Amino acid sequence: MKTSYKRIRYKFGKNKKLDVLVIVIMLCAVALGIYNYIQEQSMLAAASMKDGECEIHMIDVGQGDSVLIRTNEGNVLVDAGTADAEDDLRDYLISQGVRDFDYVVFTHPHEDHIGNGDMIIDEFDVESVIMPDVQADTRCFEDLLLSIDEAGAELIMAKPKATYKVGGLTLKIFAPIGECDPDDLNNCSIVMRIDYGEVSMLFSGDAEKAVEREVYERYGDELDCDIYKVAHHGSVTSNSDEFFSAASPDLALISCGVGNSYGHPHREIVDMLDRNDITVRRTDVDGDVVVATDGEKYWLKEE
Repeated sequence: MKTSYKRIRYKFGKNKKLDVLVIVIMLCAVALGIYNYIQEQSMLAAASMKDGECEIHMIDVGQGDSVLIRTNEGNVLVDAGTADAEDDLRDYLISQGVRDFDYVVFTHPHEDHIGNGDMIIDEFDVESVIMPDVQADTRCFEDLLLSIDEAGAELIMAKPKATYKVGGLTLKIFAPIGECDPDDLNNCSIVMRIDYGEVSMLFSGDAEKAVEREVYERYGDELDCDIYKVAHHGSVTSNSDEFFSAASPDLALISCGVGNSYGHPHREIVDMLDRNDITVRRTDVDGDVVVATDGEKYWLKEE
């Protein structure tokens, strides 16, 4: 049986009020189309990156941590902030054109580092997750494990000296060393260096001075870096003189919330960075911070 369709056409002139309503609807549709096109082009422009370049985005997630590392060959996410920052984190990643991750690294299972972990696994295509081999008795940790299982992402327990590659990026794990204590999650933090060509970045989660000392004694020469993600949001419980001296960075990144109740970053750490003439960027002061590198040099991308 053949079905015929008649094209519906609206004829103007019969009802002036209806005519005005139809015209308004048509103009709104056109305006919405133009707005969506402009937004899409803006997102594409923000997401564009030259071949051979890498970007490090310290995302402002308040009193928490989340760092996106982008290349044209793949993406890495280090931590996922607090649950309160879910919309901000999602929107930021989408604005950068990010849809998938080769690796998501959760340095340790405190809420300010894994709070949006389940959202990342549920809404983005994640190939592998790296985390310390330790359990946390919290809802957000259980939700994260459930999401990883349902998504079928590879779960990798961090081991010292393990290395992973994403195109020109190399991730090298230094800690945790030995068995993790579930009552001391900060010191279960993954400590790692990420290299892109000759430019290196050092991450240590919330690892405290005892772990820093152990890592320094084992890997002293390998801690040297250009960019240092300041440990534990700039707390004096971390960032020991010997560890910092071994890192000897030129740029320090601090992720912390405005007016946070912990007083992060602590004055002693700010003074240490100042004494060593280190360039510092902080999310509580600068918002989102973006560093770009071509593998030989790096530069801050500032508006």
